[in-house]
Amino acid sequence: TKFTIPEELEARTTAARDVYDYEHGIQRSGLTESAYRASKESDAYKRALCSDTQILLHCYDYRMGQSKFAAPPVDPGKAGQAPVKTVGGFGDVPESAYYAQPVLWAVGREITGGTASGTFSPGATCTGGQILTFLWRSQGSPEPEGTARIDGLDTGKYYAKAALWAAEKGITGGTSATTFSPGASCTRGQTVTFLYRAAGSPKTKSGANPFADVKEGAYYYDAVLWAVGKGITSGATPTAFRPDATVTRGQTVTFLYRSQGK
Repeated sequence: TKFTIPEELEARTTAARDVYDYEHGIQRSGLTESAYRASKESDAYKRALCSDTQILLHCYDYRMGQSKFAAPPVDPGKAGQAPVKTVGGFGDVPESAYYAQPVLWAVGREITGGTASGTFSPGATCTGGQILTFLWRSQGSPEPEGTARIDGLDTGKYYAKAALWAAEKGITGGTSATTFSPGASCTRGQTVTFLYRAAGSPKTKSGANPFADVKEGAYYYDAVLWAVGKGITSGATPTAFRPDATVTRGQTVTFLYRSQGK
């Protein structure tokens, strides 16, 4: 069944989403600074503030086919089972999930927040800009020293300082020698490489490599072996790491949490 909402309600939800996403560093196509300012100054946004914004945002997500709602708790009276327990005020972070404690840690340290009120979206893909920002914040959000240059970097974006800091520390060089693609999806191989370099690229212990898809000479080779040896992550299967698979928000905060010795 197609879900539709009145035009006026759509305008309010669109404005509310623009403001929320921009202020929380959530990237979407077409969401520029000028679009954000226009939405925040619009009458539609002012009217959204006078209504239940959480419901408006959920309606917007549902209409756009982007709902990240967790499955509703089971009614004990109907199924004889206990309700699903969630944590952190996030309906999509079950207490039993492997990423539950890392999410609480990351939110508590203001490394990241939810993607909407009551929603963390642990299964959503993480971008390079988001991951470097998470890593930068976990280090105390240090000011860049001004020794790196990244062509085309918008210094007004939430990830700008994180990208410059990462380039200075040799954590990333961008997608080429002087460019950076903050909106590109990040892979498992890239993510563990960022963490490995942030840790100082420690020497890995010699030993057998169990992963057929992690070849010696690949940029992520040492990082994968280091991450597995430190218990930060493991393979997708006993013999495959899948370094080119995209990484999710739940996986990213978990890798970061474990890399900090948690």
